Parts: sequence; C-alpha cells; structure tokens
Amino acid sequence: MKIQDHPRFQNIRKVSGYFLSLTGFLIVLTPLIGLGMCVKVLVTSSGEMDIVWFLSRCFFQADFISFETGITWPLKIFLLAAVVLTTIFAEIILFHLNKMLASFQAGDVFNVETLKNAKAAFKANVLVSVLYLGFELVGWFLNCITTHGMPGEAFSHLLGSVADIAVWLGITLLIIWTLEIGVALHEESELTI
Repeated sequence: MKIQDHPRFQNIRKVSGYFLSLTGFLIVLTPLIGLGMCVKVLVTSSGEMDIVWFLSRCFFQADFISFETGITWPLKIFLLAAVVLTTIFAEIILFHLNKMLASFQAGDVFNVETLKNAKAAFKANVLVSVLYLGFELVGWFLNCITTHGMPGEAFSHLLGSVADIAVWLGITLLIIWTLEIGVALHEESELTI
C-alpha cells in the first residue's frame, strides 16, 4: 500500500485544503493591513513621542498605539520601516506555508520540496522572533531607564515572551524534524520497491 493511500492522508488533504484557503486569503490580506498601518502612521499628527519613548512603552503598555501626543518624523520613519519589514516577513512565511499546504493537499507530504518550504518558513520565523525579542529587550532596558528602576511587570512580560517564542519555535522545529524523518523513510521505501 502506497503511503499516500493511507486513510489518514485523506484527513490531511481535507484539513490542508481549509488551511490552504486561509493562507491564500491571508496572503492577500496582509499587504492591505500593512498599507492601512502605513497610512495610519503617516496621518498621525506630529508631536512629542520619539523612538526612545515609543520603545520604552510599546511592549509594556496597552495604550501605546494611541499616539495621543503625536509622534516625531524619525519615529514615523522607524514605524514605516517596521511595518514594511513585518509585512514582507509575514508574506514570506505565508508563501512558504501555502506551498507546503499545497503539497499536503496533493497527498505528497513527505517530499524534499515540502521540507524546503517548511525550513524556509521556519528560518523566517526565527528571524522575526529574534528581531521581536531584540526590540522587546531594548524596550525593557529603555523602560528601566525612563522609570528609574526595574519594573517587575515589564521583566515578567519579557520572560513570558521569551518562553512563548521558545515553545513555538521548539514545536515547529519538532515538526520539521518529523518531516525530515518522513522524507528519509519515504525515499528509502521507494528504493526498496
């Protein structure tokens, strides 16, 4: 019996089809959201909030996005660059996930191309996670300087983010290792037939 004829593969094909539609929708929606965020930044009034103030607040206060005091032009440029980079990385991840799900829907789960797409999405995800944690660490440091102390809530938020990202990356790495084993076993079984 071919591995693609296994009854579980029918379930994989069905669920992959749903997620394939979802990732296709998100591939179209993500640039529109990024464009909307860029417009929001550009139409925000000029004012006092600079990059240091923004970074010291953005990860630890829920109301940072209100920009009540207005923002400086260097902060606008910084935010535009951050939105564009985030949108590009999100598109890369979604594109590779979409290609991987297309292979799953076709019933060709354990092939080299699927593994390459999974690894490419994982690498982009690691880069985004490292950048996010870097900005959060800088924000925590700036928060400590501006509040003249080490706010425990900000530190626990930072540790929580590290734990969340570590668990997420660990789970996705386990999935990639599983795919690698599946590809190796699939190639081995084709050689023995």
